[in-house]
Amino acid sequence: MKRSRPQAPFVEQLEDRCVPVTWGNPWPDAAHLTLSFAPDGTDVAGRQSTLFTSLSAHSPSSAWRREVLRAFQTWAVNANVNFGLVSDGGQPIGSAGRPQGDPRFGDVRLSAIPMSKEVIAITTPFEPTAGTWSGDLRINSNYALGVSGSGTHDLFTALLQEAGHALGLGNSPDLASVMYEYYQGVRTGLSAGDIANLQAMYGARSPDRHEGSSGNNGFSTATALSLGGAALEADVTTNQDTDFYRFVVPLGVTGVSIRVKSAGLSLLTPRLTVFDASGKAVGSAVSTDPGTGDLTVKLTSLKVLGTYYVKVEGATRDVFGVGGYRLEVQPIPLVGTVTSSLTETTQAVKGLLNDDLHTDDSILTASLLPPLTTQVDSRFDYAYRGSVRDDWDVDYYRIQAPGNAGSGTVMTVMAWGMDNGGLIPRATVHDARGQVVASELLTNEEGIYILQVRNPVAGATYYVKVAAADPRGSNATGNYFLGVDFGTKPVELQTLTQGTLDATRTERTATMTLERTQLFHFVLSADGAPGASVTLTITDRTGKVVGSLTAKVGQPVSMTLTL
Repeated sequence: MKRSRPQAPFVEQLEDRCVPVTWGNPWPDAAHLTLSFAPDGTDVAGRQSTLFTSLSAHSPSSAWRREVLRAFQTWAVNANVNFGLVSDGGQPIGSAGRPQGDPRFGDVRLSAIPMSKEVIAITTPFEPTAGTWSGDLRINSNYALGVSGSGTHDLFTALLQEAGHALGLGNSPDLASVMYEYYQGVRTGLSAGDIANLQAMYGARSPDRHEGSSGNNGFSTATALSLGGAALEADVTTNQDTDFYRFVVPLGVTGVSIRVKSAGLSLLTPRLTVFDASGKAVGSAVSTDPGTGDLTVKLTSLKVLGTYYVKVEGATRDVFGVGGYRLEVQPIPLVGTVTSSLTETTQAVKGLLNDDLHTDDSILTASLLPPLTTQVDSRFDYAYRGSVRDDWDVDYYRIQAPGNAGSGTVMTVMAWGMDNGGLIPRATVHDARGQVVASELLTNEEGIYILQVRNPVAGATYYVKVAAADPRGSNATGNYFLGVDFGTKPVELQTLTQGTLDATRTERTATMTLERTQLFHFVLSADGAPGASVTLTITDRTGKVVGSLTAKVGQPVSMTLTL
């Protein structure tokens, strides 16, 4: 954000930006975004973050923390978006890793460093080749951002625009928009245009699949639960929404543990109430701190074969009364503790996700991947979480190019492992005959594999294969995220150097002159005899090595560096 004219701070100022941006790119899995506060001392392109010191100088930490979360949640409630608050390990901003779902920190990371006076804050939107820089927000520590008039500029107002940028929205010429480039004083919410632009990317917030055609907002329409079954994922879609579930106490069970968790998943402050068959409340719990909702109600001396109801709703009627959650009902054992299948974040999982038991190991048995949405918005066309169970497991998915795909259309395929030290996946695209479709590699690093296919045939059937990069290696099994999107914004990679190396010429040199610090994404590929490889070494002007990359023939690799 820039200031107000004539001495106005920007939100975006090129001199302070090291990551090139393209607005309008949606996150692959916006329903499972995470957010974290980088601890003071975190490296931000060679400078140390002072987020906590800077903001706490003008407002209590509990106050500014809530205002930051409120800014992001103000956007999320209007679309199919969730921000879950997670811890931050303090790794350098832009550390190599997944663009979404890195367990070390949030997809959106907040930090604070001194910047030029024209800029209040800078945020990098999602970019396929930006790595973990995607979503990161840097506040100018030279500004006094406060709460309720405690600073020279309003924190919520500044962060409201930055949250929009994190979701991929660019600046707006509309004075009524919170995305207007210049700071105009305190704003209290989004304009109708802001909401329309957000929903054009992510769609209007939709009820979860458990609502059915008649909803599940009462005892008579309660969704049936399986006692001891896997946790279900659901959503409080508006701050008036209530979700009812029912379960029957089986023989041999006298106690149950009911758990509702929004922490790490969304900013919903949940309320949990349990009723008996007569409608009498027999247990309840509530959370009022956004980002930390984790409620458990334990009931004993239950009536065998009796029916009980679970009600989940927002604890408040503000923006924190909306969001995703997970629910499970587990029997209480006579000895020991309740075994929970719920995990701490959206990305940390137990066991294999959607294990297909080798049922889709060939194109002939490929799983039909349902589109993520039938609405007219810019969300990824397909998003799925799957798993590779052993060293001979592969997964094929059948998808279809849109009927209006034209010469400028590009298919982007992303796959990355979801487990620490787990699967390193590879993806390939095949046509209806099973032939591999020509593609361009964008990213192959840190367990992330991204490729693009230009000019897919309109309405054609394609197959996406996901397998371990090395089926015999130590990263051959585990869970993965797969995203496929048909769009019109291909990533254009510029050739830095190319040539031939042999016994008479073993190296080539190219020089880059930089006027400012920037993020660079390098892709290295090699052609030649099987088993041969080529190495890229990047040095600064003193000869110090700042990056190195080795590619085997037919196996391009990538590297993202701040230079």
